[in-house]
Amino acid sequence: MIMKKIMLYLLLLICSGMILSFSYVYYRFNEVLKSLDLTEERAQRYVLENLESGGFSAPVTAAAMAIPAGKRADIVNKLGDYVKAYVNSPAFNTKYQEKRDNWNIKSWDDLLDEQIRHELKDIEEDLENAPSVIGNASAAMKPMYERELKKMQERKAALTDPKHPKHAQYRKETEADLMEREDKQAFMENYKNEMADLEKKLPADFNVLLRKRLQEFLQETANIPWDAKLEKKGRKMVFVDPELEKKGFAWKARFRCGKEVVDAARSYAQAWLKTLPAK
Repeated sequence: MIMKKIMLYLLLLICSGMILSFSYVYYRFNEVLKSLDLTEERAQRYVLENLESGGFSAPVTAAAMAIPAGKRADIVNKLGDYVKAYVNSPAFNTKYQEKRDNWNIKSWDDLLDEQIRHELKDIEEDLENAPSVIGNASAAMKPMYERELKKMQERKAALTDPKHPKHAQYRKETEADLMEREDKQAFMENYKNEMADLEKKLPADFNVLLRKRLQEFLQETANIPWDAKLEKKGRKMVFVDPELEKKGFAWKARFRCGKEVVDAARSYAQAWLKTLPAK
């Protein structure tokens, strides 16, 4: 049972606070994935999902299941070194930022800029049609169309150039139109709440999340009763103590991995925490 859970536990540890897989690393770091018969693509998929959700799903391979007692702690340390190299790389920073950007939270200025882009598109269409409209206009109407053409040209120039003397004026006019269909105060409050939620789940400073995951791991693996008794019921082993049997899958997976793996993982997590920037 323990042997079959080793790889699951190793990746649970990584997903709890160490973020696995990266696109470019030194050869010796790549070797640890090869020894576990894991591709970077597969590991990355699991890690990014678990990083955001705080979940514990992970791939299991036959190679990982076959790790013998006495060598498991070494694998944990190598995985830790591998992950530490990744989170300090530009490749990781790019992927993490992409994860944040996928929330696609728009500020009021973003919404206003979008409104201005739509307005400029409409102006462009009107300018394209202007020669035909003016050419077919009567002598009495032509001066009016020509004045409107100049206004459109000026508005386009002002909205596309922040240094234009009338840029602020026209931007405010567009904002006034926007506020006729959008409650600015309610929008800003919702934006504030969405940004707070993003910062909680994927903080801009990744070290905040890394510290949180490492601390969660240490809390959840503290005081595991390694001498707890198991008994066979049907096709599976269960805890004799009913309170332990009520515990969730992740806690039981840690227990079944054994003291060697957990102690090594806890030591690595504690040492890593000490190197992270102060809050």
